[in-house]
Parts: sequence; structure tokens; C-alpha cells
Amino acid sequence: MTMEEQKNKRLAAQMERLYVSEWERHLRMSTSGGFFVLKENGATVPLTREAIRQHIAMTQTIGVYASAAGSRFICFDVDEGKWDTVQRVMMSLSELGISEEYQHVSLSGGKGFHVEVFFDALISMSYLRTIYNAVLRIGELDSKQVELRPTPGQGVKLPLSIHRKTGMVCWFVDRPFT
Repeated sequence: MTMEEQKNKRLAAQMERLYVSEWERHLRMSTSGGFFVLKENGATVPLTREAIRQHIAMTQTIGVYASAAGSRFICFDVDEGKWDTVQRVMMSLSELGISEEYQHVSLSGGKGFHVEVFFDALISMSYLRTIYNAVLRIGELDSKQVELRPTPGQGVKLPLSIHRKTGMVCWFVDRPFT
């Protein structure tokens, strides 16, 4: 195994630990930028470690869902692409007692950003919705500006791969990206 493959394997294991709570299905991104649930012979293809490694190797782009029980992370999906909105989400999280060091911002690859917070355990969707609603209230935001991801019904694209339509790599950022 090459050094690059070893690094990608370790990174994939970390992404699995941080992002995956639902293994039964996942999203794949098409070259048009749309997402679909992969099926073979009419059956949903489960998420695999190999799919996560391929995502990191940038040969495919995947997204994950929350399980019915919850998620190990919360993502505030800021599709409008305004850094001010990202800052308002982060300020709101700070007011809720979540230090900025635990708030991670990545490019969505399209026109926006993802603000993510990770947890040590699976957190129920009702509690994640409580956090989400509190952030919207404190930041004076609405659900059109910032969407809650992942949910059992709506997945989210993972960072550190390519947005298939724009060709943009979805890196983590720590400043306004222009």
C-alpha cells in the first residue's frame, strides 16, 4: 500500500467515525451535481468503507443520511453563500456554549458552506432539531437561509472530495472564501 493509500485509509476511518450513522443507504453525486441513492437490481446499495475511501480519493462523491435514531454530527447548510450567514450560525453556536474550536466550516462545492459540529455519541434527531431551531432563533435566521442536515430524509455531501458539477474541492476553511 502506498503512503497516499495509507493516509486515505486513516482519513476514511476518521470520516466513518465522525459522519456515518446510517449504513443502509447513501447518496452519490452525478456529474450534473445532482444526488441519487445508488441501487443495483432494485435494491439500495449500502454505504461501504470502500465508498468512503473512493470519496477521499476523489473518484466519487458521496453523502450520508442520519439514521432514524439520530446523527453523530449536525450540519448547518448555508446554500446562499454569504459569509455573514456563516458567522451568524457560528456566533449562535457560541452563545449555546459550543466553542468555535468545535465548529468546522467547509465549502459545499456549489455556492455555499457547511458549518458542522461533531459529537462523541449518536444524538437524537429531536435534540439536533432543538439545537438547529435555537441557532435560527439566536442568529435571526430562517430555514431558507440555513438548512438542517443530515436528517433521515435529507442527506448531506461529505467534505474533502470534488463537487462533480463545479469541479471544486470541498475543503475546510477558516476565513471568508472569495
